[in-house]
Amino acid sequence: MRNRNEFVQLIDRYRLGQAQRLSIGSTLSGDFSTLQSTLLLAEGRGKFLRVRWIEGRQVEIPQAVALACRQATHDPQFPLREFAQLRVDLTRAMATGVNQLAGVSGVHANMLMVVCMDEPGIGIRDYDGSLAWQPFCEPETLAEITGLTVVDSLPSRDLAAGGRGGPFAPLPAWLLFADRNSKIAEQPRLLIDLGAWTELTWLPESDGLDDDLPAIRFQRLLGTDFEAELMSLLESEGSIAESIEGQDSAEPHQGLMDLLCQFEGQNDLNRELANAEKVTALVHQALNIVTAEQLSPSTVLCSLAAYLVEAADRFVRKRDSTDKMHLVPGGKLVAESRLGERLNQKFGVPWLDGQPINYDAKYLRAITAAICGLMHVDQMPITIPWISGSEMPRVLGRLTPGSPAHWRRVIMDMGDCRPPVMKLREAV
Repeated sequence: MRNRNEFVQLIDRYRLGQAQRLSIGSTLSGDFSTLQSTLLLAEGRGKFLRVRWIEGRQVEIPQAVALACRQATHDPQFPLREFAQLRVDLTRAMATGVNQLAGVSGVHANMLMVVCMDEPGIGIRDYDGSLAWQPFCEPETLAEITGLTVVDSLPSRDLAAGGRGGPFAPLPAWLLFADRNSKIAEQPRLLIDLGAWTELTWLPESDGLDDDLPAIRFQRLLGTDFEAELMSLLESEGSIAESIEGQDSAEPHQGLMDLLCQFEGQNDLNRELANAEKVTALVHQALNIVTAEQLSPSTVLCSLAAYLVEAADRFVRKRDSTDKMHLVPGGKLVAESRLGERLNQKFGVPWLDGQPINYDAKYLRAITAAICGLMHVDQMPITIPWISGSEMPRVLGRLTPGSPAHWRRVIMDMGDCRPPVMKLREAV
């Protein structure tokens, strides 16, 4: 027999399923070269949210500004006046993409709830070892230029709650790609996002009626940044003397794979530069092995692909119900790559036919940000304690009001929302 909470949530599912809203997510790439913004149409609220991708915009950041931003993240003595100017430049560039998307909404502009910013920021270690986070973009300036209410500073609240400042993508990924069939949900899925980092997210099936957070799991592995840095060093040293077309026939090098596997044990999930420093150190260790063993570029790439497949296999073996698992490609075209073929052969399960939402893969982070903005309005925690390290699930971000008319709409929408059912200990 169902308990009372299940009946309440069943009513909420159908009552809230009629509400349609628009949200914009805006992200700054890790190398500060591009700004991506995307527009989402959402139905429902909280764990019953369903979204559809509408449009995306990408703005190129001037090379001088991108270089200065990278310098600011590494140099603790970076001039404060220049940093302030960088924040203004980046925010105005972000406003360009946001205003273009707001124009796309046309007569439905009154459905546009919030703009959510997600950007790398600067992680700063205090004298006692605690981590603080400083954003690059200014929410006040963005709200003034666009007239829209802004959600920002997602990492700051997670850090205050004892977390690592991220990651925040797992719960939005579950809302996007998990099997949430309201009649019978039985298909767990593994999201594989191949980018600067290779991110694995286990998405358990759920009809959304359970009170607890879904048992999502997350693992971050080496990705294209490591590959690009290593291949660049090999090229600069003249070690690339052959084409990499022979990767299919190459065999992985066990010593190199063993070195790469060490990263799993020391990989923390925060957004500071510690991971980048570890990657750089690992690149030089890998370079020593490659030069000492005179490995070909095809062997290096084959070893990296084999490492990712074996790491994914170890990740999946810890889960239940893998016999019905499907693979979900995220980020770049994983399913069509050599790595995608290897993963398909390893697990013997299909890639998900068609995406739950029809979207451009390069906007996946911006889509995640747009969902985080809606979660804030719906008063839905998006931190997963066993992933971010926070003590409790928390609603993330802070609101910066847009124009008075838009701010009034946001407040009214928040007032109409019934907060999700939570355990008393987590709600207090």
